[in-house]
Amino acid sequence: MTLLLLKPSHKLPLAAARGWLCLICLGLCMGTADIIPGISGGTIAFIMGFYEDFLYSLKTLNRSAFKTLLKGHFRKFFNLIAWKFLLGLLIGIILAMLCLAHLVSYLLNHETYRSLLYATFFGLIIAATLLCMGQVKRWTLSSIFLFASSASLAFFLTQSSSMLSSSTADNLYDIKIDNIVSDKPLRNYNFSTHTLKAVPASMLSAMLAKEAIPPTTLAYSYKLATWGPLEFFLPNSKSKSLDPWIIFCGALAVCAMILPGISGSYLLSILGMYTIAVGALADFSSSLKNGHFDHPSFLILANLLLGIFLGALFFSRFISWILDKHHDLAIASLTGFMIGAIKAVWPFWSYQYALLPLHLEKGAQLETLEPILPSWTSYETWLALGLTVCGALLVFGLHIAAKSLQKRPA
Repeated sequence: MTLLLLKPSHKLPLAAARGWLCLICLGLCMGTADIIPGISGGTIAFIMGFYEDFLYSLKTLNRSAFKTLLKGHFRKFFNLIAWKFLLGLLIGIILAMLCLAHLVSYLLNHETYRSLLYATFFGLIIAATLLCMGQVKRWTLSSIFLFASSASLAFFLTQSSSMLSSSTADNLYDIKIDNIVSDKPLRNYNFSTHTLKAVPASMLSAMLAKEAIPPTTLAYSYKLATWGPLEFFLPNSKSKSLDPWIIFCGALAVCAMILPGISGSYLLSILGMYTIAVGALADFSSSLKNGHFDHPSFLILANLLLGIFLGALFFSRFISWILDKHHDLAIASLTGFMIGAIKAVWPFWSYQYALLPLHLEKGAQLETLEPILPSWTSYETWLALGLTVCGALLVFGLHIAAKSLQKRPA
């Protein structure tokens, strides 16, 4: 393994060269990263040396392969695609999301543990960025321009969601929710009026679809400046079989997951879909454990997966084409994305607490406000610094080990 592998075979990109256990472990790493807002699965693939393999494997899912499948030539279809590579990664990603979602959610909701988790990823990404910059054979004006442009774009995309959500303020509602108890001040709940504040219409539709609140819930519309039952404002709140907005969010998120540096889960947070998606996943898995089928959650997940499939299918082809034709420019751009998005994984932030509309039962949940400088007299700061160094050393160690393995005779 090297940081960036040479262009693999177009038949089956190293699928036969990796065992199932290895592929599933790589998928576990990607899946773990993808459920953490601020971390990209593409970054992990970049760090661990299978990014180009991943892109070329996705490229095998092309028009010719699907025509073969539609004709019923199943054996030929599986010979045309990198099914082992993709299936191994997919199994690992799904296992990570199902098994680690609760653990990651717990860590992200604890001020100290969150800082330590992000400190480790911060070291990983810093080291990976330095090694990736070394992959550019010759820095030209074009590569420098693309590096700077990509870094600027990633920096903008990882800013506060308020920058991108002001245009949707008219679609917000306050709703009456009783029996909320918390020992922490909450950003989005007024204890004196028992009101959950500024809930997007899409979130309310999801809450109604999963029957978290009744249609008669009293709500205040920002757009109409009046109170009334939710069924008056959202008469068609039932889940759609095909929801273009959820499909679009899935496609956009997977594009971010493929790009090193841009977090798909962070973009879903900006679009107001992260809590909906995670809530649907939790509800659907819980319903299966309890022996029944949660139809509203299934529809949300199905639309999201359709968007993810379409986005991965088309965007991966574009990225791999760029890597084929303009390798140095592509690596410079990808490195720029990683540098520009580094703020998203800064370990030290000021915090506030809020309620998750789809999971009110979880109580106060941690939210980041602004990055801060840590106190150098704090034990936690030095522990975080140690984990940052460990993360960086892990990447450099993997790189050195990969180079030594490459020098061994076949």
